[in-house]
Amino acid sequence: VGVRVLNFTTLLYTIKFEQLKMKLVILVVAFAAAAFAQDPVPTPVSYAFTCVAGFNVSSVNCTVNGTSEDAAKGKAFCHSPKNSVVDNPYTDYGCDACPADNANCANCTAWTNDAATNDCNTYVAPLVSSTCLVKGVSTACTPASTIVCFGPKAAYAGNEASLTDGGCGTCADALAAAANATWTVADCEECNTSDCNSGALAMVSFLAPLFALIWATQA
Repeated sequence: VGVRVLNFTTLLYTIKFEQLKMKLVILVVAFAAAAFAQDPVPTPVSYAFTCVAGFNVSSVNCTVNGTSEDAAKGKAFCHSPKNSVVDNPYTDYGCDACPADNANCANCTAWTNDAATNDCNTYVAPLVSSTCLVKGVSTACTPASTIVCFGPKAAYAGNEASLTDGGCGTCADALAAAANATWTVADCEECNTSDCNSGALAMVSFLAPLFALIWATQA
């Protein structure tokens, strides 16, 4: 009888152990299924747009990825030089946001609430500093996208300071700013590098004493 009781007890413990093993297996499977269900591998979503690549250059194709369409669009940027910076050393146009900590670069978003904004980084000619001679003295001009100095042509026989002094800008602008001027745009010439109007002023300086002598003789 004692042996039978012992065998029965052993059998009972064996059954309970097998049941416990089964429960552990079920728990492991359940935890694994829950983990996979909670952390699915996201499928990247791409968003395509275009950015300006520089002066007189075709736009470039750009692509960004995100975990969702909104996330991808939130990364869509074009960059360009900051147009308010005179003599800006940064000249790059293209895809993506500006390099970190670059104060000379400007971003624009390639997506709005309504639609794509392709080529948002429109090319703008950079502002450059320049000087022109005014009465023979190198004088700073207002920064502009081009350098223009003016002065009288060598054949100009007048002595109106608004032309003979020379200066920054175009002949047309100089004439418009001169009150009661009798000279015309045809008497004036332009050049496009800093202090380039030195030749014209040198001629004026040479002729000025001659004009004074003629005036004194006729007086």
